Amino acid sequence: MNIEYNNKPIILANFVTFLGLTLDFTLSWKQHIDAIIPKLNKACYIIRRLKLHLSTTVLHCTSIQSHLLFLEQTAH
Repeated sequence: MNIEYNNKPIILANFVTFLGLTLDFTLSWKQHIDAIIPKLNKACYIIRRLKLHLSTTVLHCTSIQSHLLFLEQTAH
């Protein structure tokens, strides 16, 4: 199937990232989860390294909570 817009072909993509949310053509979360896991792993590593110097609440709010809140907002 060929779809055009202004006489230009629209190419089918396997996935798209929009506003930080990655979806594949079946509207699965897998691509998004695969992309966000390394970010969360990095945040967990930073928390482990800094937990003796900063409060856990500060570290949680600055590194993990923003990812989880964004995911929650996009799911609704």
